[in-house]
Amino acid sequence: MATISGIRGMLLEEAILYLLRVSGYRTVEQADPHDTTLTGNCYSGLKVSGRGGVHQIDAIADMAIATPFTYAQRLLVEAKCYADTTPVRIEIVRNAVGVLKDVGEYWVTRDGLPAKARYHYLYALFSASEYTKEAEKYAYAHDIYLIPLAHSQFIQPIIKVIRNINSQTFGHAPNDRIDISMTALRSGVRANIRDTNDHQLSELLTESRDALAALRDFCGTCRRVNAALIAMIAGRFPIFLVPNPSLNLSQLQNDYIVSIHWNRDKREKGWYLRSRSTGELLFSFDLPLDVFKYYAEQNVLLPAHALNLKEEVLSEIQAIVTSDNFIRIIRFRLDRGWLSNVRSRIDSMQSSERNN
Repeated sequence: MATISGIRGMLLEEAILYLLRVSGYRTVEQADPHDTTLTGNCYSGLKVSGRGGVHQIDAIADMAIATPFTYAQRLLVEAKCYADTTPVRIEIVRNAVGVLKDVGEYWVTRDGLPAKARYHYLYALFSASEYTKEAEKYAYAHDIYLIPLAHSQFIQPIIKVIRNINSQTFGHAPNDRIDISMTALRSGVRANIRDTNDHQLSELLTESRDALAALRDFCGTCRRVNAALIAMIAGRFPIFLVPNPSLNLSQLQNDYIVSIHWNRDKREKGWYLRSRSTGELLFSFDLPLDVFKYYAEQNVLLPAHALNLKEEVLSEIQAIVTSDNFIRIIRFRLDRGWLSNVRSRIDSMQSSERNN
């Protein structure tokens, strides 16, 4: 049995895994007897062994690039697609902290020696709505990476399609549980997104044409968005860069000078990276507000403080792009001239206010 909340979260997870394929990540799809993954139950395809128990993990991706002097990186992905007015609360983050700690402390020994199939686990919690302040603070303290999507406009077509799926889509009354295998549904969705093969979905949803049409629409929308990049701000904080639909990632330059642009327009509200040379909005992204709170003075982010923060913390953003097994590092350097011009305008406005 499944809930609409669970189905929506699963769809967002599969969208994230699909979009991340160009950012150095490979989706883990099958249990491996040589590491800590196990076959899951009817709700999820995989489980991961921990020191104190076995944990159901919704989506897993391995970093294809080996980092020196550490175990291979394995990313545990969880996604929530609540209504835009429903935030992710601290309870969700507490569960993530417990899972991350437990799986990170598990290893198997053979003949008294630890096995080499060990991982450095990371946990990313994506959300189509915002997080509560308590959830953000707790996640920051325990190295759970929060990736908000609410103010990233270029991924909104995917979120809109997911939110349009409800109990009636599957022929049920509102709030009814749906008699469907989440493992089979996830497998069918994954095949359709990647290979446009809807054979599994068609067999699973023979009596629910509306659901089949909705999931086909979802998969097609994911393919149109096509890709996204995990980028690091100053080597500290990950952000999820979703490209402008007109941007061809295979033709990205290695170095860009950009401004960080906040659009207040209700229809296109959000954060963007804007190219200095062309003026084009290259990527949309979002940030947990507490990322700013911890670096702002007195817990208040005034415009001048925001500019200082951008210069000190956001001076360079790096992203990995993989294509045809070729790996590149893309650098987005903050346009210092743009900062100076904005700061000058703010100083002028403040001076004018004092004189009046």
